[in-house]
Amino acid sequence: MTYRGFYVKISQESVPRVDKDGNEVQCAGFVIEIFEDEQSAVPMDRITAAVDFELLEPSVAEAEQFVKDYIDSERKKLIGTAAAT
Repeated sequence: MTYRGFYVKISQESVPRVDKDGNEVQCAGFVIEIFEDEQSAVPMDRITAAVDFELLEPSVAEAEQFVKDYIDSERKKLIGTAAAT
């Protein structure tokens, strides 16, 4: 998907989180990579989103909304990263 000039790749995978007892657990979720454009080989940023932590359900639509919110809040940092490369 593209959003605000960035190319975003979303992959459904298990992602690690720490539960309320301090134990590392594997959760259903997504690995999200943000690229300067579709031809870029190296992501500018790589984040994860897990169900019951950042996401309410394991849906691509939910992950897409999460990454849109992330890009909106981190846009200046991402543009700075793009300019540095």
